[in-house]
Amino acid sequence: MRQKAVELEPANPYRYAQLGAVLINAGDVAAAESKIREAVALGPELGVFQFDLSHLLSRAGRLDEAIEAARCGVAAEPANARFQAHLGDLLLRGGDLGGAEQAYRAAAERDPGNIHIRDQLSRILVRLQRPDEARKAAEEAVSLDPTNPRLNAHLQRLDAFLARQGDARASNRSAARS
Repeated sequence: MRQKAVELEPANPYRYAQLGAVLINAGDVAAAESKIREAVALGPELGVFQFDLSHLLSRAGRLDEAIEAARCGVAAEPANARFQAHLGDLLLRGGDLGGAEQAYRAAAERDPGNIHIRDQLSRILVRLQRPDEARKAAEEAVSLDPTNPRLNAHLQRLDAFLARQGDARASNRSAARS
């Protein structure tokens, strides 16, 4: 049926993307990739097809290609926070913490009320060893969902770490004066 839709509307990229989704569900990843790439070719200004391609490539373990497709999706639709966050996730998987931070900061600017984005940004900043900034992002996430135990536990761990760090700084200052 989806194939028929493609035959009836050969210039409609959405039909190719829909057929690609059906093929993914049927387990035919190679054919799905082919159809999604056709959608990309027909609608290069529509980041959603690059986003779909990026997801498919990521699931297939082709991280570098997935990142490139995600970058193209972000370039096509830079205001889309979901695309920015997806790129951040891929960059994080690839070990590019700086790139992941940039993508998540861009996502946070575009969707300031997104809890996942704020939380993930905080966790990236922890890994970048910037606990003060991480705490601020964690606090923003908690303010959006004050009863979320996972967010609160993360914020409490950051507070405990910063308190220990502050105690260590105070001890160092005392020792330096002696």
